[in-house]
Amino acid sequence: MGSLSLAEILLIVVVILVVFGPRRLPELSRKAGDLLGKLREGTSYVTQAIDSEYGEAMEPIRGLKRELDGIKGDVTRAVSGIGDLDRAQQEEPKTAQQEEPKTAQQEEPKTAQQGEGIDAGEEQSGSTDQ
Repeated sequence: MGSLSLAEILLIVVVILVVFGPRRLPELSRKAGDLLGKLREGTSYVTQAIDSEYGEAMEPIRGLKRELDGIKGDVTRAVSGIGDLDRAQQEEPKTAQQEEPKTAQQEEPKTAQQGEGIDAGEEQSGSTDQ
């Protein structure tokens, strides 16, 4: 069972308003409130009865639950720490990639100059062939 969203609650209210009308709505609200109060009272009574009957037997289980909750917190903190390390490692290659284009741009003029020299050399050799 999931929780209801605001849109779903509003839809239920509108359907109830259309079906029962505005005159009977206060009466239905009181009855629903009384019913919820009795339901809470009943569940509270059952919970207290179970605790009084099996309270001592449940104590080892409660201790294990507390211990597991502590372990869960430790694991959660460790995993979030690993996530932080992963993010840091992912950012490092980005900075390295940002630096690589700078070096590639610096090297391009050199290759262009070398290429011009080769073209000039070909022109010279081509002009001597004619």
